[in-house]
Amino acid sequence: MSFKTSARITIANLLTITANHREVWKELFTSPELVRVIDPAVNLAENPVTPAEKYFVSMIISHTSSVYEALKDELVTEQEGLRRDVKVFFSLPIPKAVWNNTKLLQNQDFAAFIESSLKN
Repeated sequence: MSFKTSARITIANLLTITANHREVWKELFTSPELVRVIDPAVNLAENPVTPAEKYFVSMIISHTSSVYEALKDELVTEQEGLRRDVKVFFSLPIPKAVWNNTKLLQNQDFAAFIESSLKN
């Protein structure tokens, strides 16, 4: 495969990931009940994670896993802010709770990537 073909595939993959990212996050704007997912002051003891919130965060986890696998296989260019983005999102109360309840269901290397991102 030529360098040009490889670069085109990489760009096409990046555009696909961007489109998927937009689709997932669009849910936040079309479903106002999901806004708690990005609220750093949510009290889960008073108002536990709802099924809709769990589903939304699970979609984010699935999307992030896909991005991670594509990066690992060099199918897209490295995303410099990915670890920071992961840390910010999974440090929020609802994403953190969903992640802690579902991380054992993920591939070990992906789970290790999330966990190491949270520590940095």
